[in-house]
Amino acid sequence: MAYYTRPPIDPEHDILPTYEDAITRDPVGIIALYLRREDVFSAALVSRNWNRAVTPVLWDSPHAFWGMGERTELTSFQLFLSVLAKSDKQFPDTTHLSLASVRTTMYTAISPKWLCTILTQLPNLRVLHVSSFPFFDHSALSTTGSLQPHRSLQKLSACSHNATASGLCTLLSRLPGLTTLDLTSCSGANIAIHAIKAISSLHNLRTLSLRDLQLDDDAISTLLKTCGTRIRSLDLRGNLLTDKTANMLLDHCFTPPSYLRLGAVVEDGLTHLRIAENFVTPAGAAKLIKSAKLVKLDIGDVTVETSVLSMYAHESLQTLRVGYKTVMKKGGVRRRMLPALKTIILMGVPEWGEKEEVAALVEFITTTQEQEGDALKVLELELDTGGDATGDFSFFEDHGTGKVETLKAVRKLRETKKCWEGRIRVVRNHGGKECVETGIEGERWGLVREDV
Repeated sequence: MAYYTRPPIDPEHDILPTYEDAITRDPVGIIALYLRREDVFSAALVSRNWNRAVTPVLWDSPHAFWGMGERTELTSFQLFLSVLAKSDKQFPDTTHLSLASVRTTMYTAISPKWLCTILTQLPNLRVLHVSSFPFFDHSALSTTGSLQPHRSLQKLSACSHNATASGLCTLLSRLPGLTTLDLTSCSGANIAIHAIKAISSLHNLRTLSLRDLQLDDDAISTLLKTCGTRIRSLDLRGNLLTDKTANMLLDHCFTPPSYLRLGAVVEDGLTHLRIAENFVTPAGAAKLIKSAKLVKLDIGDVTVETSVLSMYAHESLQTLRVGYKTVMKKGGVRRRMLPALKTIILMGVPEWGEKEEVAALVEFITTTQEQEGDALKVLELELDTGGDATGDFSFFEDHGTGKVETLKAVRKLRETKKCWEGRIRVVRNHGGKECVETGIEGERWGLVREDV
């Protein structure tokens, strides 16, 4: 398989070279953008002209070229650090750096100044991905205290169990331009609780992930009150939050209706919320939906009343993740009730469901898009792989168990070609939440996806 510095040109979506560029006598600058990844190094040695054309491509996202030839990703990263540390000049071409592919061992030794070196030598770095990198620890974070503020960095993914609260606060104080911050699973030292003040001081922050931190309502209240409507996307999954947090979100993070009437900026205020795997009740979920501001909502395995969704979410909601009974019940949600909805994800769908439940799901996709007038493109079924086998088997054909195979009923309807023609995805999580190992293509082991 060939890996390109960027994908081949798509005439329908990509901006093609202008006529002046296409007839230039020196097309090297255009050609360099579409070389195969393994050819970039060779091209850089052809001539000074080729070297000038290829260098920006090579340095824009250097991690894309690690692990080639006889070097591993770790060896390439160490060589990259060595070049940065020994150079007297900065490297302004680098905008994106990811350490996700760097696999260290117990014998790996990296200087604590590695993070300081990266921030100093890459002044135009906009995206830094250091999740699961073991050397993103207190020693590395503490060295950033003497740095000048790095105002170019906009996105930081720092899912690390080795970072400390004080070290993280030191780093965040040097990154005033952050717009996206991911602190998923930084629960080793209750980092998010102690770093609330540092996070609140990031005035450009728009997207924040505080997933799996065991935060309670009191820990999150200060952040919500301080950030207010600055936060547009918030991920609070896997914490200890209740309806109290839902009320605080309504009080502080949603744009007041009067602002909308006056034509205020649409981007202000919370529009994307993930609050699954908490202790939010259906009543709390209903309050959030009644705000009528959410574009994407992940409420988890909670059943929401049909009347609430159809009345308050029909204009804005585009992505919804809820408990399966929101749809799979008599009088459940139907597509025409949510004409703006593009993706719906149903949690805990039983492989063998009650006849009424499966019939409701079949009814949800029976009609065509023209008949319903909806915009739904994706229906995802997260199957409950556990299940209850009680009464599922009988030696006699006339002794029905009252249960129907869910996917069989869906496939049978799809074969008729006279129903909703959108994409139906099926997800089986055999590994559980604790399964975090990934395969060679980045897929999570134990997580099986298929289309119907």
